[in-house]
Amino acid sequence: MEPGEGWLLFTGGVIEARDPQGALFEQARLDAYLAAHASNPVEELVWGLHAEVQRFKVGLPRADDVTVLALRVVAAGANPNPRAEDQAW
Repeated sequence: MEPGEGWLLFTGGVIEARDPQGALFEQARLDAYLAAHASNPVEELVWGLHAEVQRFKVGLPRADDVTVLALRVVAAGANPNPRAEDQAW
């Protein structure tokens, strides 16, 4: 894999989440989310996807776990979190 490429791992609860009418979140909706947000830092990508699933479900109780893990390859010596310098610890 090359720098900038990555993996998104998720449990079935992501694409199997249902809205109040019973429609599934599905792979196509996940693909659209990724196409729009793939360049975001991985932390934002994960939290944003989680929020997107919650909005889709419109407050319905969780029927399955929603677990997401994103990994991105960075170049040797590169800052893996470009916004880290903006954070006050």
